[in-house]
This record gives sequence, structure tokens and C-alpha cells, in this order.
Amino acid sequence: MSDSTSSFISAPYVPAVFKRAVDIPELIKYANATGSGGKFGLKSIIASVITSLVISLLTLVVFCLLRPNHTVVYAPKLKYADEKHQPPRVDRGFFSWIKPLVRMKEGELLERLGLDAVVYLRTLRMLRYMFSVLALIGCCMLIPVNVIINLKSSTFASSTLSTNPLALLSIEGIYGKWLAFHIACAWLFTAIVAYFIHRNYVQVLRLKGTWFRSMEYQAALSSRTLMVTDIPSKWRNDDAFRRLANEISEGQEYAQARIGREVKNLPDLIEDHEQAVRKLEKLLANYLKNPDKLPNKRPTTKDPKTKEVVDAIDYYTDHIAALEAKIETVRESIDEHGTRQYGFVSYAAIPYAHGVARKRKRKSIKGASTTLCPPPQDILWKNLNTPKPKRRTNRFVGALLFFALSVLWIVPNALIATFISNIYNLGLVWPAFQSQIYRYPTFWAIMQGVLAPIILAMFFMLLPSIMRRISVWQGDMTKSSRERSVMSKLYFFFVVNNLLIFTLFGTVWNLIAAIITAAANQDGTNVSIWSAIKDYHLLDNAAGAVVGVSTFWITYLVQRNLSVMLDLVQLVSLLIRTFKKNSMAPTPREMIEWTAPQNFDYASYYNAALFYATIGLSYGLIAPLVLPFAVIVFWVSSFLYKYNLMYVSQTKIESGGRYWRMMVNRLIFASCFANVVFFAIVWVQYDILKAVYVAPLPFLMVGFKLYLTFVFDSQFDYYIPGGPKKGVEVGAMPSPPMAIYSGKDRLAERFGHSSLHQPLAKVMVHAKAQHLLPYVYQGKNGPAPTTGMLNTGAAPATYEVVAENELDFGKYKDRADFAEFRQDDGDIDGSRKNEEPFDLVTQTEGMLSHPHPPQAYDPAYYHDRTPSPGVNTLYPQAYNNSDYFGKVPTNGSGMATPDDRFEMQPVMAGGYVGAENDRQGLLTQDTGYYPPRGPPARQASFASAASAGMERTGSDRSNGYGQGYDYYRQPRR
Repeated sequence: MSDSTSSFISAPYVPAVFKRAVDIPELIKYANATGSGGKFGLKSIIASVITSLVISLLTLVVFCLLRPNHTVVYAPKLKYADEKHQPPRVDRGFFSWIKPLVRMKEGELLERLGLDAVVYLRTLRMLRYMFSVLALIGCCMLIPVNVIINLKSSTFASSTLSTNPLALLSIEGIYGKWLAFHIACAWLFTAIVAYFIHRNYVQVLRLKGTWFRSMEYQAALSSRTLMVTDIPSKWRNDDAFRRLANEISEGQEYAQARIGREVKNLPDLIEDHEQAVRKLEKLLANYLKNPDKLPNKRPTTKDPKTKEVVDAIDYYTDHIAALEAKIETVRESIDEHGTRQYGFVSYAAIPYAHGVARKRKRKSIKGASTTLCPPPQDILWKNLNTPKPKRRTNRFVGALLFFALSVLWIVPNALIATFISNIYNLGLVWPAFQSQIYRYPTFWAIMQGVLAPIILAMFFMLLPSIMRRISVWQGDMTKSSRERSVMSKLYFFFVVNNLLIFTLFGTVWNLIAAIITAAANQDGTNVSIWSAIKDYHLLDNAAGAVVGVSTFWITYLVQRNLSVMLDLVQLVSLLIRTFKKNSMAPTPREMIEWTAPQNFDYASYYNAALFYATIGLSYGLIAPLVLPFAVIVFWVSSFLYKYNLMYVSQTKIESGGRYWRMMVNRLIFASCFANVVFFAIVWVQYDILKAVYVAPLPFLMVGFKLYLTFVFDSQFDYYIPGGPKKGVEVGAMPSPPMAIYSGKDRLAERFGHSSLHQPLAKVMVHAKAQHLLPYVYQGKNGPAPTTGMLNTGAAPATYEVVAENELDFGKYKDRADFAEFRQDDGDIDGSRKNEEPFDLVTQTEGMLSHPHPPQAYDPAYYHDRTPSPGVNTLYPQAYNNSDYFGKVPTNGSGMATPDDRFEMQPVMAGGYVGAENDRQGLLTQDTGYYPPRGPPARQASFASAASAGMERTGSDRSNGYGQGYDYYRQPRR
């Protein structure tokens, strides 16, 4: 026997079995005989509850202390949100932040936060009330029944009670006819889930209708626009696309039709430019960190072309200048006739567009697909032009990658499930560690209760970013659809790898242990593996494993409360930012971005709520003690995430509540999954005939889902006032005799590729280092001429000096280069956000009330129409302004005067008058892109760094802020 083995068996607190042998079979037989695998269950839960409670209370105290003095961190929306979306003010009191959460109701939240935020909060509220009812039934009915039956049951041994007291509260020892009560509760639980889903579905539809009627939605161009994708090549020109739009509309009048324009490699160049700017900013921040003492050695980098080591600052300065020159050249060379495989068709009113989209749902016209158009900020332009065959291939490859990731993740997850969730298993294969378990049982009980959930959570921290990359690769065309795809993948991943593998792998491990034990009997005779498998009773042990692992899920749910509290206090991000600011050299851009409101990660948070709900439903009948802990999670989450959405985080892209149906689908799946699990347990612990009583429940929930689809989904997707049953189908809608709209090409303005007019980022430098820039640019290129310019021959890059008091997102929130951190306002003109939308739809039951006189919608009202002098446009008699499209000057007779900017044209079936003028004139109009409304940034070129003044030299980029979609296709004079 080795020395290590001798020292091990001579150690104290080691049972006698270890003195006889230390081989694995003996250890496994000892574990099976003593049943000590579950001895830590109660201690683990108590340790987890105490740990979570103490840390959560401390975290809450820290938040209450820090909140009044750190508004930028704990209430940035108070500082940066506009007046309409700004949350209520909060006093500096310790608990003053609670009052607004209680008083703010759903209707006001919808106006301030948007529909996505309100739907998420309603989801949490639905789950907290639903699980409160389930927990009431579980604690008041199921647990007492379980205790009484288990105490009377002959199969529930006293040794089980001594080693695992929690088993008394579950159905572990309940067999036969005593499960009849639990079968009845399965029906009751399913009915409760269906009731809460239906009740809240109706309320969400009401919220969606209110959102449809909101000013933002009514005024947005995307609300009355269709997006046409996968357009065949023969339809990819202006005239052909108008004919295609006519076929899509089936005679329904449309206002404008615009096919996408070719942008060449412009998006890639702009992305490279932004990365180069950030890299140069980082280099300068590090080099100029201490302005009083510059480093002796300048930063270097390897030139990717020549593979030589060069001066990094000089290299990136030249690289930025070269990229700007390329971007300018490409923008000037954009061909007016170059088109892409997507286009947009707008209509005079929202119901027209929605009616056409409803008729064309899942139907292709001439090979093209038609959907409601998302806001332009939501579009993933690169994927929009991906050919359909390639998108189909990428979707398949992405599914394979996702499947491979799910399978490969089983290995580390199985190790956690086997050894961390039940730490005694690790001692079975590691004798030295086993002695430590017996030496310090309380400590390892605490570690089992705390360590496993933490490690599991850390494993899944990186998953959302991986899923996003896969979803983009698969061809999602919008950012919001990408996030919904991420939510779907995360939920599948969590259920498979956490709930199934984590639960059942312990059964596989025990089967392996039984085979090893049977293969090494004390008498020296071995039995066959098949005999060991049959004697193991796999189904019985699998059912037992589902019950036995409930202890882990209780501790997991307890620690989720701690996770929610940490989200509130943002302790990790605060520590990281403090460390970076004091120990590293953050760039001005990074420090500005730190002060911006965070974008709420709906995919991760929805997945978390659904995963907790799946755990609660799956174990609600098996181990009812799970239910009250799930209730605590949802109550704490609904309260604290309400504060998060009101004061801290924002919805980057509004999807119109489309997460709701995905959430409902997965909640219905969770109910079906829970019933399938319970069906298997009844089969094992009762018999197959009695399990049949549970079998209809999953099918009933599937039928319930079909009912929701046929009754509610059409109302959820489309805004057709009055509904199809009341005769407001597209074909039956009264068409206005003409449409009043701006002659300006708003489709090109709003849905042109952003790279055509996106202003280029400037290199930000802190003001404290401004005086050093002339010396920085006397590097290996040698001193510059009198202007201080680099001798590179390229156009100089430009920079922006930022003072210490300007490191605030509020000063830059309207800038294009900080749009990623700005809440989406849809696609409304900045000058028109406070105006009422103009709607031409006939007033019928359920429609909006219009600010215009009712007679304006009477066809007789248009009987006297006279062409405006010099303008090929018709107007209604006495009409003199449009609230929606701006003021129209009149000549005193009630008729609009000629005005190039506000030229109006009547919509004809399948097109509009003046199409040729549109192609030749509107195509070259400025898009009306307004310069940022922030403070004028002090900008200068690196070339002027040596001069005394801060004048901006080189090519003045201010024009770039006013250049629009069509600017770069204009002929240069």
C-alpha cells in the first residue's frame, strides 16, 4: 500500500470501511448502503437561504446609500430622458425610490417606457400571481398530504427521514392509490396556468391596441410601410418595382415605392473606420495618460500589409485618413441605377398597409416576400441583402453550430451535475477528498449549497453573445428578431443542458456506479453488465433522481434573488469602471458611454423568468417546496426590474411587444413538460393505467395554444380598426380619393442605407492632453511643416477635444456616433415629434378620432378640386394645412400655392402621379438629416495641432452631417 494511502486510512474521522479498502467499488457500496448522498440537502438549503438573505439585505442597504449621490449610475434616465419619457423624480430618502414604483400604473408606464418594457413587467406580474396561487395550493394542500402519506407509508423508511428530511415533503415515498390526489392537482395546476395566460393575453392585446393608437406609432413612416425582400432580379429597377408594388397591393393605393440602392463596400469601410478611431483613441489615452511625463517609447504595431513594426499612432492616423478618402470616393461613385434585392412600399394610412400585409402573410408575389416594415434603426442591412439560398444554408449551418454547442456543453455541465450538486460523488472517486468531507461536513454542506449554482451561472454568462452571433449568421433581418431568436436558443439550451442533463445525468452516474459495484462482489464473482442494468431498475431510479435533485433547484432559485439584487446595485460594473478609471487609461468616448443608460437585455431576462417558471412547474407537484421559492423570485424580480426599466435601463429597439407570444409559447411548453414528467412518475410509482389520467393535459394545452392563435394573433399583429368581422378588410376599406403627403421622397430619406449619410466618427482626445498633440505628431515622420501636418500625403484625420465637464452622455446623446446608446424614437421627423399624426382613414367603429373635421372624410367634400397653379397636384376645397406634413402656405383662396418642398400629389391605384419627376427630382433631394443638437464639439485636424488656435482644418465635415441618402448620387458641379 502506498504512503499516501497509508496516511489517508490513518486519518481521524474516517469510517471503518475505508480502513478495509480504499478502492472505488467499496466506496460506492458504502455510499449506497448509508445513503449519505442526500445528507446535505437540508443543510444546503438552510445555508443557501441564509447566505442569499444576508447578502441581499446588505446589497439593498448599499443601493439605498449610494443611490442619492450617484444618479448617473442608479437613475440615468432622470438625467438623459426627454420630458415625455422621463420617470418621476425621486427624493434623497433611504426608501424614497419605492413610492414611484407603487404609484406608477401600467398606462403611464406604456407612455414612458414603451410596449416591450410594459409587456415584460406584465409577464413578471402574471408569473408572480400565478405561482402565488400554485404555492398556496402546494403549501396548504400538497405538502400536508405528502407528510401524512409518507409517515404512514411502509416504503418510506425511517433511514430516509434521518438522511434526507426534505423527502418527507415530496412524493418520493408515495406509491399507488395515494397519488390520486396529486393527479387531481395536476389538472388544477394546468387550469390555473391556462387561466392566467388567457387573462393576461387579453390585457396585452388591450395594451397593443393603445400602442397602435399612440402618437409615435401613428406618426412613424414605418407603421404604414411594407418591406419587400428577396426581389427577383428582373424586378430590381424603379419602374418594375412599382409594378410589383401594384401586384402586392392588388389595386390598393400606395403612396410611394422605393427599391434599395447599392452601397458597395461602404458599410465595411465605415465599420473599419470606427474601429480604427477607437484604436487610435485608446493609443492616445494610454500614451497621454500622464501629460507631465510622457513615456520614453512610443506605442508600436505591426503593419498588416508589410508585416513591419511601425509607429502605432502614425499608422492609425494614416489609416483613418485613407479610410475617409475611400469613403468619400465610394459615396461619390454610388450609381443611381444600382439596386438591391429589397424595397419599401408606403401607404396613405396604417390600416391600408396592415391590411395588405395580412393578406400577403406567408405568401410570395413573383418570388418576393412582404412583411410589415420595422423601424429603420432595427434593420440589419447586411442580412437584408443576403440571397435567399445563402440565408437558407446559413440557417442550417447555424442550427448545426447551435446543436454542437448544446452537445459539447454537456461535458462540463455533467461534471457539475455529478460532483458539485452532490459533492459526495466527488469523494467516491477521490478518497483524499472524502476524508475532508467527513472532517468538515458543515463546511462542505455550505459549499454544495452555494458553489454549484454560482458555477452554473458563470458557465452561462457568455452564452447570449454566442447566440447573437449564431442568429446573425442565420440571417435574421432585424435586431429585434435577432434578440427573439437569442431568447429562443437560450431557453432551449437551459432546459436541455440544465434541467434535463443536470437532472438525469446523476441517474446515469448511479447506473455506472451500480455496474462497477456489481462487477466486484465480495465473493470475487462478477455478474454481467446486462444483469446489473436490469437489477438497477433504470426507470425507477430516473424518477427518483428527478425527485432527489429538487434540493439543488431550491437552492438555485434562492440564489436567483441574490442575482436580481446584484443587478440593482450594479456592483460588478461599478468595480470594473472604477478599476479602469483609476488603474487604466479609458478614452473620453468610453467614459461618455459609461454614463449612458443601459440597454435592457430582454432575451436574457425573459429566458431567466421562463427557466424559473419551468423549474417551478416541473417540480410543483413533485416537490412543492420549490413553489414558495419561485414566488419569492418573481415578486422580487417584478419589483426591482420595474425600477430598472423606469430609471436605469432603456429599450433600444421597440418591437411592439413581440416577445409576448414567444413567452406564452414557452410557458405552455413548460406546462406540457411538467405534465409529461409527472406522467412518467405516476407510471413508475402507480401504474400505466392511472397515468393515462394525466396524458390528456399536454394535448389540451396544445389545443389551448391553437385557440390563442386563431382568436388573438391577428389582432396582435395588425392594426385594422373594427376588425375583419366588422367589414374593414382591405378590399372593403373606403379608399380616399387622394392622399395628402409630402412630395419629398420620405422612403429614401428614412429607409436609405445609413452608410450613405452616416457622419464619420472623430477621434476624441481629452482636453488635458490637447497641448501635447503637436509633440505627438513629431514622430518617425519627422517634424511637420509650418502647419504641423504629417508628411503622409493623405488627408489628415480629425479629432475632437473633450473637456472634463463634457464627459457626459447628455451632451452627446443626439450625435450619430452615440446612437447605439440612445433610446429608439422610431422614424419620426425630429421637427414633427410633438405634432398629431395625420390619418386619412374613414372614421368607423374602433378607429382613431381625427383632429380634422368629419366632413373631410366625406367623398362629397372633394367635389370641387382645382389644380394648384403651376403644380400638378389636387387639393380639397378650403384645405390649407396638414398637421402631419407641416404647414402649407395658401394664396387666400383656400388652395395651396406652389412650393417645391411641400409639393403634394394624388395617389393613384398602383402608383402615383409624377413618377418620372420622382425619379429625376426627388432622388436627388436632401434627406433633411439634421445636425446633432448637442453642444458644438471643438473639433480640429491633427494637422492643426501645432497651431495656436483650435480652428478646424482640412475638409469641413459639417456638410457630412447634412448630407442624406441621395446626396452621394447627385452629379457634382
